[in-house]
Amino acid sequence: MTIQPPAVASSVLSLIMLLTRPVNKPVRFRRRERGTRSTKYQAASNVLKADDRMTEQPRTPLLRRGTRRRIPTLDQRSPCAIAGTLQIVGDQWTLVIIRDLLRGSRRFAYLASTPEGITRSVLSERLKLLEAEGIVGRTLYSEHPPRAEYRLTAKGRDLGPALGALARWGTRYLDHNTAIVSAVCGHELRVAFECPDCARKVPASEARIAELPDEQPDR
Repeated sequence: MTIQPPAVASSVLSLIMLLTRPVNKPVRFRRRERGTRSTKYQAASNVLKADDRMTEQPRTPLLRRGTRRRIPTLDQRSPCAIAGTLQIVGDQWTLVIIRDLLRGSRRFAYLASTPEGITRSVLSERLKLLEAEGIVGRTLYSEHPPRAEYRLTAKGRDLGPALGALARWGTRYLDHNTAIVSAVCGHELRVAFECPDCARKVPASEARIAELPDEQPDR
């Protein structure tokens, strides 16, 4: 019997223990597919969505830009002189067009180049409305292609004092670079009330809105 040295016996014993030690298998985690949720969280999400649908307020439909404005028929016009007039010319672009036409006859391209930035579609719509109301007249200066020149009628020119009153108010309370002036003396003009029956000028503090009797005298 051969006796091995202690160092060799210890090495052999360590090798035997290493080979006989059980090997632990690595733990494999199951990857969750993208977009999936656990059952508990999915059920809670469904409950919240159902509550939101029950408490959801009806949405107000948005008006498309440039939507065609409905022209009120005669039986829908307000009997008030101010409200009835505003139904025709009571928006920014209509008054801007009348302002430019007060300077004389103008072509479509000139009216479209206003510094306020009116679009060609809105300009075309407003001109048709004013023409239908007898405020603007149109004259063709080219047939192929059709090109028109626009001018104010007598009914349209009667809106001049109204725009003059707006201009007077703007020069008093707003920053401005234009004013209503006289073509003769160049001085700024002022719009005033006048009573034709009394033949006197009436201050603005005396002016009132009142209902007229059924039988109105012709003016």
